Amino acid sequence: MKISIIVPIYKGENYIQPVYDMVKKNLEVLDSTHTLELIYINDYPDIDISEKVNTLSKSEFLSVKLLNNDKNSGIHFSRVQGLKMLLVNILCSLIRMTRLQIIILPVR
Repeated sequence: MKISIIVPIYKGENYIQPVYDMVKKNLEVLDSTHTLELIYINDYPDIDISEKVNTLSKSEFLSVKLLNNDKNSGIHFSRVQGLKMLLVNILCSLIRMTRLQIIILPVR
């Protein structure tokens, strides 16, 4: 089962590594039938976060992607852009960056 996690980022480059670490830790408890896709959406194009995202390690069970909005368009637009990138069984979306809470929605 493929699980995608959409992470909108607005001036939040400090959250890139903690979110990745949280996802990687959760991957350890899943069996090998699961793969995770972590999609960062940069909603503040004045700051280049590609270097930070590209340094994150990938594996056959975890992929990391980055999408840059052309301009600041808000969290809803960013989530929709992330949705356009995936076709998965389960979608996770961060709802509070300060607590790193995740909601899980089945994708039909």
